[in-house]
Amino acid sequence: MTHTWRFSLLVFPIAAASFAFGGCSGDDSIHFTGSDADGGGDGGDRDGTVGDAAGDTGAVDGGGVDSALPCPTYAGTDGYCKALVAYCGRCSPQLQGCDFDNFAKCEKLSSSYSKDGRVAVVECLGKVSCARDSTALDRCVKDKLTNATPTAAQVKVRNDVCTQCVGDDAGVTFCEADFFVKPDGGAGVGTFVLEWNDGIATALDTNCAAGGPADGGDAGTQVACAIKFGLCATAVLGAALPKDACKDGG
Repeated sequence: MTHTWRFSLLVFPIAAASFAFGGCSGDDSIHFTGSDADGGGDGGDRDGTVGDAAGDTGAVDGGGVDSALPCPTYAGTDGYCKALVAYCGRCSPQLQGCDFDNFAKCEKLSSSYSKDGRVAVVECLGKVSCARDSTALDRCVKDKLTNATPTAAQVKVRNDVCTQCVGDDAGVTFCEADFFVKPDGGAGVGTFVLEWNDGIATALDTNCAAGGPADGGDAGTQVACAIKFGLCATAVLGAALPKDACKDGG
């Protein structure tokens, strides 16, 4: 039996790649001092990052914004913030003033990533082109996340989305099998869930996925269910992540 649960990738949120491109446009008098807190909500190797509950801990000391001048320095230990500084070092001509505003929030965004998500973003920032093309970074991150091990919270999102949007048991099983990774090894429609920490995954599940089978059934209804989930997930991520100064003006 052929199942039509494979929803369009266009339905699902893009990773915070455009924010990740933000980060570094400032002068020599601009410095950031990050949190040196140990541990992290994701456990294990911290990769120089702060815990999931961290807020905006980067401090800005004076100075203005001029993309023609050197990138700011970062005195903290967060691996993601360090990766942004390195990205700025090779790509500063392509950055804008609003990118500097985003950089001050780098630790807060870093704490929103899962451990695997943070590692993927850091690696991709090191090799992505300097063009202001968030889709290239997003694609790189999702490709790397196909090797991630989902947490229990992320698995629950997958199971609840598949139960909610597919009308029969065989279809649910098929949906779950390639929700994160497609049979050909590529990113699945739910790979983006792997990028975020368990707190965000739980919010996605509670607000957008849980509730049992309600919208499953024929192909048209499944697509409508996917669209509803995608829109809801976009709203949840928008509320959980720091505002992108280049898009949201904050």
